[in-house]
Amino acid sequence: SFSLYANRVRNLIRLESVSRKGGATNQFKNIGELDVRGLELESRYFFGEGRSAYLNATWTRAEDPQTGRKTGDIAPFKANAGLELAFEKGSLSCRAHYVSARDTVNHDNPSIYVVRRVGSYCTVDLTGVLRVRQDLDVTLSLWNLLDRTYYDPGPRSADGTSYNGAILQQPFHAFVGLSYRF
Repeated sequence: SFSLYANRVRNLIRLESVSRKGGATNQFKNIGELDVRGLELESRYFFGEGRSAYLNATWTRAEDPQTGRKTGDIAPFKANAGLELAFEKGSLSCRAHYVSARDTVNHDNPSIYVVRRVGSYCTVDLTGVLRVRQDLDVTLSLWNLLDRTYYDPGPRSADGTSYNGAILQQPFHAFVGLSYRF
């Protein structure tokens, strides 16, 4: 599949200079706009019942229509690739994620927030399901197999002066679950 998308977001909070007794001050107001445009490609190949491989890629451009400034924290490129295999007694799923580098930006507070680049990252997740009995499944998921730190800065290292925050993800972690069907 091939998709093009465009969206205009209105009433974003934006810093504006306003008149005040004897001068001017800055005030945050719901006057901003954001144009988001992009392209997404997606493909899935089936090579047997319950078995497939897929790939999707998304290119995004988000900018302020008044100033042309790019918006931070929106990666210009993302991609996922995966393999799903179903068996008589369970299934196995492997998925890789890639997110390109991007800036963390707060253009309206340049004296406090500075532009800092967040590096690209790639992760691989693996999930297996084993049917122990007709009514009982055991699931094991392993997340973030490749990148131990995922990326930084995150909320814990963002100090508002050197870094703006990015969403901090967990390094390698696992999940085990039991599903019982009544």
